Amino acid sequence: MRALKKIQEFRLFNDGWSFGEGKSFNEKVIKRATELIKLAKRYGFTKDNAFPGLNGDIMVTIYKGNSCWEFKIDEKDKIIYAYEENNKDIDYIENMPFKRAIEIIKEIAIKSKLDTIVENKYKIIHDERKKWKLSELFTSDISMKKPEQSGVQPFKIHQDKEVSQFSVKNVQTIKEETRVHTSINSTHHQLVVFP
Repeated sequence: MRALKKIQEFRLFNDGWSFGEGKSFNEKVIKRATELIKLAKRYGFTKDNAFPGLNGDIMVTIYKGNSCWEFKIDEKDKIIYAYEENNKDIDYIENMPFKRAIEIIKEIAIKSKLDTIVENKYKIIHDERKKWKLSELFTSDISMKKPEQSGVQPFKIHQDKEVSQFSVKNVQTIKEETRVHTSINSTHHQLVVFP
């Protein structure tokens, strides 16, 4: 609300308000500056400011983190726009229509929201990874390097001789048919009949 209060005070400035210099502010410039600040507030910007210009112009500034957006509104309803990031000039446009200034504030707000969503998702993922690393149940390597590390041992029958699903013990002969029970990649046995 700091900027809104300052803009309203600019109405009280008469010609010569700054050591004999400085034009008074016309109502259109005050109205436009107020509109930009209110729009920025609606879109979630909480830090702002407003500065009087000697030529009757008002500069509205909004901030977020290390970013600063300036909109200097003149009596002809044209805007000089500047964008700074970490005190470095990023963008500068002269004679911008007021409508474009409104679009820029909306674009900044949308980008800011998206950045916040991405940051929050990254933070959640990072926090979850941290929890797992600190968890007593977490292990970074659950694979066995050598078979003898396993507590699982083959059946005694498998140790004595080689047995396969196609061994003679699995084959049945009924009358003149040979039947073999298999369980290859299946949850139930299949019966294969050889005439």
